[in-house]
Amino acid sequence: MYAHLLDSREDVVEWVRGALLTEYQRRLAPPTGALPAALPQLLIPQLEDQRPYFYCNPRILIWGALPKN
Repeated sequence: MYAHLLDSREDVVEWVRGALLTEYQRRLAPPTGALPAALPQLLIPQLEDQRPYFYCNPRILIWGALPKN
């Protein structure tokens, strides 16, 4: 779990946009503006209006090794 202390819930939306959507936007054919434009409308009603906003982001770390021949 990674914790981030952000100024507001609007900053959570920007963090998610930059951290999670970058790879998807790169792979989608243009125009890709629909999802990023709708993101604030989808997320802000789901987040409490706290200032500062304590945002926890779960991360899954995977380690693997190739077998030695």
